[in-house]
Amino acid sequence: FRIPIHVSTIASPGYSSKALMLSFLSGLIDNAIAEIVQDTTNSAIAKTVDPESKEEVKRESSLMSLDKSKQDAELQTQLMMTTARACREIEQSKDGLVILNATYWIQGRKESLDVTTQLQFWVKDSCLKLPPTPKSHLLGFYSLVPSGATASPSGNWWKLLTWQGLSNAFRTDRQPQHWPEETVPQLTVRYESKGGVYEITISDNQELILPQSGALFLGRRGEVL
Repeated sequence: FRIPIHVSTIASPGYSSKALMLSFLSGLIDNAIAEIVQDTTNSAIAKTVDPESKEEVKRESSLMSLDKSKQDAELQTQLMMTTARACREIEQSKDGLVILNATYWIQGRKESLDVTTQLQFWVKDSCLKLPPTPKSHLLGFYSLVPSGATASPSGNWWKLLTWQGLSNAFRTDRQPQHWPEETVPQLTVRYESKGGVYEITISDNQELILPQSGALFLGRRGEVL
């Protein structure tokens, strides 16, 4: 199953908002499909008598889901590269916002995702803004937590496809989800803006706005490795 992706030019009117909405909807649909498959798998597992067989089926299902998510994210990132490269060149020419390095990760786990290209893709007019929702829903991202390993307290993600769900997802005053501490994904971004190099780390459900006064100043351009 593939979600059609339209990669528009940076100069297109409403480019940023349209692309972000498309990314969010794409992620929601992917998650809805994954949960339906997971529910079907769990039903099949429940009918299995042997406990060892149940665990084996669960492990295989989680690995297959993770592999599929990785493949989709890699394809999406490839499609974003041309636009991200053009955006980077534009921002460099005007001393704007350049994403030097961005990593999506979970503390204590080897699994991580380089999202430098993905974040540069979202930069518009020397500004980057990501909503206070799980970043795994964005194009080029995937969930670092295997399917079924943990669940968000809000229930099935497909419920967000309702108008009320989408409205709540983009509210800035809503309460963040609370993941188990050991599985909270984080996003670390090192960026360049107006000759300075900065770094910031946010939790998965936090809003990201760059440049940001609260980011750690590492030094001037050319002074930081």
